Amino acid sequence: MEAKTSRYGRLNTWDAMKLLALAFMFTDHLGYFFLQDTMVLRAIGRGAIPIFLFLTGFAPVQRFKPDLLLLAAGLWALNLAEGGGVVPLGILGTILIGRGLCRLLDTGRLRLQRPYEWLAGMVLFMLPSYYLFMDGTLALMFVLCGYMQQHAETYSSRMRLLCLVFVFAFETLWDCMAFQFNPADMLVVMTMMAFTGTLLWRFRVHTLTLPAAFAWAEPALRLLSRYTLWIYALHFSAGQLITGKHY
Repeated sequence: MEAKTSRYGRLNTWDAMKLLALAFMFTDHLGYFFLQDTMVLRAIGRGAIPIFLFLTGFAPVQRFKPDLLLLAAGLWALNLAEGGGVVPLGILGTILIGRGLCRLLDTGRLRLQRPYEWLAGMVLFMLPSYYLFMDGTLALMFVLCGYMQQHAETYSSRMRLLCLVFVFAFETLWDCMAFQFNPADMLVVMTMMAFTGTLLWRFRVHTLTLPAAFAWAEPALRLLSRYTLWIYALHFSAGQLITGKHY
């Protein structure tokens, strides 16, 4: 554990984005498992998946670590035991698919020459893909946006911005329809998406320095940010076991 927290250096903006995504995720799952009538929690939680999937595409190296495969398989098995189906795969399965897509792009087996066409194709396949893995090809749109941002020298600023705006606008519309939010909660979703999209557009990796009064918290924050997938798997499993709900 100590090796992982020190391997990637000091606290940085990558860690900060993952911590923000964790906060959104906990808020979303609080509403999903325990406070189903408080839909504003689900509205706030809409910001989590865009961050996680964008960072999946933004990662400079796509690794298929055994622990990710193990966690994905464990959550899949638990979901089956709780009455869920073989599909859709959970969010860890979606992340694995996203990493696989980026690997194919990195090795040249696939080419992202016309991003607009890719996004259009993903919109067409979004509904059927929702039955195969969580958030379907809509999630993969965020992966592509992150990938393009990582390879900014290949894609123009205008193209990257238009793609990011389109994907966030589409996600906002989809969430408002899928969750049947009331007008107040729709406003929360739109605010969350505008806020998250702005952060991701401006995202660059650099070291963060905490104020001296909070320097003691840096090791704990690094630990949380660098084990986000484990935190997700453990707390989601606990929620399933306590409530009997499945995704």
